[in-house]
Amino acid sequence: MMIQEEDDTQDTMPARSRLYSLAPLGLGMPLVESLTGYIARLATTHKLPTGTLFGRMVAPLINKPYIIGRRPGGFSKSLDKSVQAMNGFGVMAQAAVQALEELTLREDLRYLTLLSYQGVFSHRFLLYTHRVWCSVCYETWADAHQPIYEPLLWSLKPMTICPVHQCRLRSQCPKCKKQLSPLSERSRPGPATRDRESRRARVQHGHGGRAAARARNAARAGSRSDRDCRQRSRPPQLSLERRGPLDGGSLVPARLRARAC
Repeated sequence: MMIQEEDDTQDTMPARSRLYSLAPLGLGMPLVESLTGYIARLATTHKLPTGTLFGRMVAPLINKPYIIGRRPGGFSKSLDKSVQAMNGFGVMAQAAVQALEELTLREDLRYLTLLSYQGVFSHRFLLYTHRVWCSVCYETWADAHQPIYEPLLWSLKPMTICPVHQCRLRSQCPKCKKQLSPLSERSRPGPATRDRESRRARVQHGHGGRAAARARNAARAGSRSDRDCRQRSRPPQLSLERRGPLDGGSLVPARLRARAC
């Protein structure tokens, strides 16, 4: 009798995923998360370098020679040149979605790619081969203590302006002025620099204040165009100063008074 009860309990036990069943961000919204960004965020959640998680968990399930690197936890050269295809609607995207859904037991990861638009768009000149981002979006999310991620919309070549802040999307490291891969062995969601991605991942991002502080500081070190965009996105404010007694004590905008001087 006891054996039968134990068997019934095992039958009702829900399946367990090998990786965290991390929920995608922005599902059903214009700024839905990209699949490459989801992989980087999943690796961050597991406190692992992206190359280690992908090479040891995802690549064996895809089981393609151009995916698996020469060393465990490494990216192959072929994958480095075509990693953006994971966000598209081809064989690479289908294989990556299938592997990640098997590992996380999720059924909605196809919406992080363009698989739903197969046959609608041409694959030529559709996806960037490097990372593209909006620094103002990063700063806004960090200030609001919201998760920082990589929207799928940023990976499309026709997209050059942020639809939220009307700023030109950035595609170069602010330090070395070089472009970054959409997904590399040291990728992390958020403001990117080539120096950070080339370092050993001895300190992983957390979910608390340190990650938000890094994102805020890196975003605020953006270009002049980003700072101008932040000013344009805010309502104009006039600083008023009281004039001296000889001026009748009226209030005038300090900016206009400075121009008059």
